[in-house]
Amino acid sequence: MRVKATIGCWLMPLLFSCGSTGINDNSTGEIMKTTESGDFRGIEMGAWPDDVLSKEGQDFLYAMPDELTYRIPLEEKDSTFYEITYNFSDAGLYDIELKIYPRDRQQRKSLSNDFSALYTDRYGPATDEKHYRLWKFMTARGRIVSILLNDSLKINDRLCLKINFNEYKR
Repeated sequence: MRVKATIGCWLMPLLFSCGSTGINDNSTGEIMKTTESGDFRGIEMGAWPDDVLSKEGQDFLYAMPDELTYRIPLEEKDSTFYEITYNFSDAGLYDIELKIYPRDRQQRKSLSNDFSALYTDRYGPATDEKHYRLWKFMTARGRIVSILLNDSLKINDRLCLKINFNEYKR
């Protein structure tokens, strides 16, 4: 299986530090790398772990046979940081989970509004539910993807804005 063989190469030398650049308070552009092509940060659904590593780098937080997780910026504990988890199957990348841990409720609300505006501009209006917004679209590779944005979470007693990109099963 290509996923296990690819990820297995990186399990031994786990690297525990990322670059020291922080994120701008409300910069969806920096978090999403909106200037790059692809579905998310220059990466397309269906991509292989090698593709993700070439875009995100070798400085991942941890890796498993079917998953890569990054924390940016890794060394910051008391301010805004975010985690990205890429999940793979035999068909490649099928799920991306972005968790943003803002400083306060105001920043979480601002980021939520910024991401909502970005996705509405790209994919049209969202379906609004009580605690989340949902967009559905087709990628350039013809994959059907949903984006679920939840801006009412707390994880380990920290405010969290969670955005999940998930490929629909065909």
